[in-house]
Amino acid sequence: MLLTGSLQLSQIVAWQQQYHMWLIVLLPFGAFTFMFASTAEINRTPNDIGEAESEIVAGFHTEYSGMKAGLFLAVELGNALLVGAMMSTFFLGGYTMFGLETWIPGYLILGAKTFGVYFVFVWLRATLPRFRLDQLMGFAWKFLIPLSIIQLLVVAVESMVIVQSGLSGLVTVGGSVLVNVVLTYFGVRAWANAIGYVPEVGESAPILTTTVGGLRAAERIQAVH
Repeated sequence: MLLTGSLQLSQIVAWQQQYHMWLIVLLPFGAFTFMFASTAEINRTPNDIGEAESEIVAGFHTEYSGMKAGLFLAVELGNALLVGAMMSTFFLGGYTMFGLETWIPGYLILGAKTFGVYFVFVWLRATLPRFRLDQLMGFAWKFLIPLSIIQLLVVAVESMVIVQSGLSGLVTVGGSVLVNVVLTYFGVRAWANAIGYVPEVGESAPILTTTVGGLRAAERIQAVH
């Protein structure tokens, strides 16, 4: 809204078409925050805290079957496609594609982008483990919210520069892209060091069945007796 000057979806798409640049390039951290928060909102992996497929005690995955379970899954699919359409509109140019919309209908372009975002959702679901509640809350409150506030201030300054500098729009927007990418990279690293974040990296080694489980327990029992 600060950059485009409007909350209308058509104006957001028109702004990206005018400067020939998607907002995901200009605001990479904002796009990541929107994507991450969307997975939590629609209960998609890795943020499926409310209702998860791995639940074995409660939830519609275990309490419903047949048509009722199918309706739940259909609603989740619809929510994912809706978020994909919103992501495509806000950050991927919507129904425009650098002039290709003159030959290709806009609804086909938007549909392709929507399914592309949905493919990312499926990709994340198949590759990332599920976050615990404390991990999700810690990441949100310690990283996403503070850095999003800082980015909000940076974008407010950039929007004033774009409007009041008198320079070419492509020059100011291109400079903003460079500033945002650099600040995103170094800002995330500096913030992680400031709060004392240490990545949990350990050596991975195969675990044999002879060292864990029933076989090992049996050996210990035999050794005792």
